[in-house]
Amino acid sequence: MLAHVAFLAALKTSREIEGEMLWVSHASLALGGVALLLGSVRLVRIAFASVFVLHAIWLVDCVAGLATGSFPFGLTEYVASADWQTLAGTSHHVYLVPLLWVFLRRAPAQPRVTTASVVLCALVFVGLLTLAGRWLVPMRLNVNLAHALMPESTASAFIWFNALPAPAYLVVHLAFVLTGALIPGALIAPRNGTAPMRTTSTHSTRPARARTPHRAAFTLIELIAVIVVLAILSGVALPRYFDYSERAKQSAAEGSVAGIRTALHNAFLDHRLSGAPASAWITSVNQIPSVMESGELPSGMKIVGARIEDQQGNRFNLVAETADTPARLTVVVSGGGS
Repeated sequence: MLAHVAFLAALKTSREIEGEMLWVSHASLALGGVALLLGSVRLVRIAFASVFVLHAIWLVDCVAGLATGSFPFGLTEYVASADWQTLAGTSHHVYLVPLLWVFLRRAPAQPRVTTASVVLCALVFVGLLTLAGRWLVPMRLNVNLAHALMPESTASAFIWFNALPAPAYLVVHLAFVLTGALIPGALIAPRNGTAPMRTTSTHSTRPARARTPHRAAFTLIELIAVIVVLAILSGVALPRYFDYSERAKQSAAEGSVAGIRTALHNAFLDHRLSGAPASAWITSVNQIPSVMESGELPSGMKIVGARIEDQQGNRFNLVAETADTPARLTVVVSGGGS
């Protein structure tokens, strides 16, 4: 399972979609592998409860789609035309839940763990992954549906859901996660036993004292394991997020500068065609907003003294318009340097 996680990380990195490692399916695979390595029944329960419903829906959609050509949920259409690497990467949807289930059925009786505690842990785990997906991963990947649920759907319920403000959307999203976790939580929690009663020798006159059942807390190693899994998966996605963010800022800045240059060129043509006097020519940065279609500088651009500054801290001087050439911007300081 951990080797599968490593394969997925390499595959996603090669395709520049590292953010998909934060999918609850991949995170549960990693958590399940660590849990089996540690022999931790508690962590296996969390992984099982977190991924059970998702994988059940995936399997139904995949089997129905391959059998009939129509994918009812539209989640697995990629399988029909996927290459072998993608098929190998997605194979955990088939084996993960059964493997965890077999482990849980064969595991020795443990101190009582209630359905509520299993569901709560799964909710926290999926909730953290969803929040990380919203903050760290580009919107186009929509990891864990952190931004939209079936965005292409025209159903009124989905349209309403996707139109909610981010806080409300996430709350409703986690309510669905809670509902989904109740089923596997109920399946596995009753399996656990209680601590046996202590018996006494027939020669003893002291009455036997029953051991009261106790609830086992998470060990430090188990907590560290969960934190490490989340940290590693987030660490894989984070560098690409900053790369996307930086490239987005650069593209926005380049688009803004290009827009100003186009406006200056159009103003030059208008002045020549209309025979405008030299007093109307563009000779100062303060005149630039007047030639923009919106009447103001592009978003993120501002006037600093006698210069223009963009979103990345690049500063530009204005070369004044002449009878033969339009006004133009020239870079003076790049990236906010001095």
